[in-house]
Amino acid sequence: MIDATNVQPPARGPLIELAARHQRVPVAIVFDLPERLCQQWNAQRERVVPRWAVHRQAQDLRGSLGLLGDEGFGKVYVLHDPAEIGRVVVCLVPAEG
Repeated sequence: MIDATNVQPPARGPLIELAARHQRVPVAIVFDLPERLCQQWNAQRERVVPRWAVHRQAQDLRGSLGLLGDEGFGKVYVLHDPAEIGRVVVCLVPAEG
C-alpha cells in the first residue's frame, strides 16, 4: 500500500512498475473531493501548502481520472465525499504462494 499524492501520470508509472515486478494488480483509491474542502483541510494542517498547489493538484487529478485504467490500474475506486470515505474499509490480503 502506498499513500501518496500522485496526480500526474509520470508519478504513477513507477508504482505500476513496482506492482508488476511483484506480480500484483495495482489498485487506485482516489479521493476526488471538492477543492474548497481540500483548501479548508489544508489550512488546518501543521504543514500548510500554498493554495495554488492544492488548486494545481485538483486540476491534475481531474485530468487524470479517466486515464488510470489505461495506465495499468486493475481497479479504480473513486470516493467523492468525506462520508463516503469514512465508510470505506481497506483489507490487505496476503498474496498466495
